[in-house]
Amino acid sequence: MIISSPTVFRRTVRGASMIAAPLVFVIAEVLHARFEEDPEDFLSALAQDTGRWYAAHVLVLVSLVLALPAFLGIRHIVEVRRPTLASLASIAFVPGMIALAALVGMELVAWQMAQPGFDREQMIILWANISKNAGIVPMIFVALLFPIAWLLAGIGLYLTQLCPRWAAALVGLAQLVGFVSELAGGPKWLAVAAQIAFGIGLIPIGIRVLRQSGRTVGGAGGTAVANYGQLMLQAPIGASGGAPYSEEFVSRGVRSTRTYALRATSSVTTPVRSQGRRRRPRSKAPPTEPASWQSLPEALLQVLKCHAWSQRDLGLPQVEEWLTSTGI
Repeated sequence: MIISSPTVFRRTVRGASMIAAPLVFVIAEVLHARFEEDPEDFLSALAQDTGRWYAAHVLVLVSLVLALPAFLGIRHIVEVRRPTLASLASIAFVPGMIALAALVGMELVAWQMAQPGFDREQMIILWANISKNAGIVPMIFVALLFPIAWLLAGIGLYLTQLCPRWAAALVGLAQLVGFVSELAGGPKWLAVAAQIAFGIGLIPIGIRVLRQSGRTVGGAGGTAVANYGQLMLQAPIGASGGAPYSEEFVSRGVRSTRTYALRATSSVTTPVRSQGRRRRPRSKAPPTEPASWQSLPEALLQVLKCHAWSQRDLGLPQVEEWLTSTGI
């Protein structure tokens, strides 16, 4: 069961959100009417189809909800190689998403203002005061952090090479192009095309994450790997780039880890030569054999923290099981 394993459940939710969020974004953008600068023209266009305006903004809110786990999934992948970029993207994403949701709520107020039964002249004056108010400007700039967060995430994907570079470029640039197009009053087709490009870049990554949900270490009976960013290191990416860590590289790293752990915890001591007059030699106990690596959990775990495979987020039993399964 997916729910029985927190790791698999988390990965499945994030992968599914990477697929669903862009699709909902595209539908919402198609339904969303072009924003008019003039308050009278804006409310007149909105009054022609208030249901469409309402549906578009509800879908935008749904897409923002789906964007959260999708972004966390991208962050988890980028964090494998670029933790600083992943942290900066997270810092930008949270306030950007909140400000964007606030702007969507403001436009839902406009949906109610366009309903019949209200004094249109008064509603036009009210909307002009709301939309032209200086207090809205900081909120717009904060909302701009939302596409900037995706831009940072796309740069991280591009640098880590854990997905095709064209997908990383689409993920990083599409939201920024669409957001700026909406603010500048650009053509409607450009905003829709930006959301489509975002889906073309993000959906393949989501499918890839979902496929990795069932991957295990050590065969069918192994333990599920927590970090699908590391799983992507195993699978070929495509013609544009292979896995950054080859099997030979990983095997050498595991051998080095095992050797270092044995040396660090060996009870064999090097005799210290005394200077000056010779002393009476003391009886020494015979050197003991180094402990096996299975009995060195602390030292092994410390060394693994410096190794790329430590980012699998596995506990010690799972790490030992994986090392055993390699046959090294």
